[in-house]
Amino acid sequence: MTNTVNEQIDPCDCATLRSKVEELVHGELDAQEQQTLRAHIDGCDGCKSIEDTLHRLTKAVQRACKEQAPESLREVIMQQLRSNHTN
Repeated sequence: MTNTVNEQIDPCDCATLRSKVEELVHGELDAQEQQTLRAHIDGCDGCKSIEDTLHRLTKAVQRACKEQAPESLREVIMQQLRSNHTN
C-alpha cells in the first residue's frame, strides 16, 4: 500500500516500512524519516500491526533482560565453566 498523502513530499510504501520498522521502534531514525513512516502506518493496517508486534516484542525482551538468573543457577554454570576450562 502506498501512502498517497505524503507522496508528493516523500513516498513510503510497505516494503520501505518493513525495512525500517525496527529502527523506527528503537528511535534510531531522524525526525523526517519518522514522520514519513508514521504517516504510512496511520493509513496501513498491515504495517501498523507489524509495528505493534515489534513494539510489544521489544518491551517483553527489555523486561526479561532486567531479571537476573537465580544465584544457584549462576553457581552451577560457573562450576561447569571452570570444569570445562581445566579439562
